[in-house]
Amino acid sequence: MKHYIDGYDKDGYDKNGYNKDGYNRRGYNKEGYNKDGYNRFGYNKEDINRNGYRRGEYHRKGFNKQGINKETNDIFDINGYDKDGYDREGYNIRGYNREGYNKDGYDRFGYNKEGYNKNGFNKKGINKETNDIYDKNGYDKAGFDKEGFNTDGLDKKGKTKKEKENIKQKERDKRSEMKELATNLATGNMSIEDFVRYSKYTIYELINFSFRENMSLKTIQKLNSLKRIYKIYSNPFDKEDYIKSTLIKVNGVFTRPTEQDVDLCIEYMKKNNIIICNKTAEILISKYMRGLIDITKKIEPAQEENANTELEALEKEQQNLTETLKKAEELEQQVDEKVEKNTESKKIDS
Repeated sequence: MKHYIDGYDKDGYDKNGYNKDGYNRRGYNKEGYNKDGYNRFGYNKEDINRNGYRRGEYHRKGFNKQGINKETNDIFDINGYDKDGYDREGYNIRGYNREGYNKDGYDRFGYNKEGYNKNGFNKKGINKETNDIYDKNGYDKAGFDKEGFNTDGLDKKGKTKKEKENIKQKERDKRSEMKELATNLATGNMSIEDFVRYSKYTIYELINFSFRENMSLKTIQKLNSLKRIYKIYSNPFDKEDYIKSTLIKVNGVFTRPTEQDVDLCIEYMKKNNIIICNKTAEILISKYMRGLIDITKKIEPAQEENANTELEALEKEQQNLTETLKKAEELEQQVDEKVEKNTESKKIDS
């Protein structure tokens, strides 16, 4: 007597002889079809065999093995094509004969039996008449002359000779402009402030350009040395963030700048043509609040201050401020912890 576990015997078949996938030992389901969809006679549910013939020896397209169409009783179907898909002239629906050529004698790639297209070029781009990449009219396989223009006067990008020349001129102008900028900036004829204000290029673009143009090592080194100050000057001033995050030590007391303080200083910087960035604004606002500068007076020509020194001084001042605030926060936390500890101790004693 057979034993069944969960309805199946040791070979995986139920009492009716079917496995979990619904097939019997011969590989057919209850409808009589195997996994490929064919019955034991070799036909699917549409009554078509593996070779594409319907029961009665007709192919899916309606042709029997002898190539006779069942609807027309001829070698051509109602659309005029035989069992292989060719019409009475020997061309398929795409217009190609059994050899792969159309009525004009060209294959689907546009080449005739000799290997040339309608313009007389072979696959390598050599013209049949001239034995050169250009035909007798001076155009290559793609239809462009030696200057790169077709019969319409356009290049491969669709530009005319005039448009192409204008592009080249713009490139020459750009190259000349960048070379002049690099030279002036490196020699000091242009300040880094003016470069930031008026140049449409970045210092990084200028450095890359100087490398490509093989400019002097001295020029490249000088431009590289300006990256730090350029980065500072290029950092825009955010008034709202500055007011929220800044405390300035004035007469021993940490004071937060007001919006009015900031606006007055920014207006002063505009009037005196001082570049406005995060650092320069911080320096001037700090000096103003500590009484080191009178913003009611216009700056008079005088000995220039060293910008790097000013920035380094401010950075040091800000670093000291950050450390002071950090220590104050730590002290407050220690006091809070001590108060909390004393409170808990009193609760336990009581």
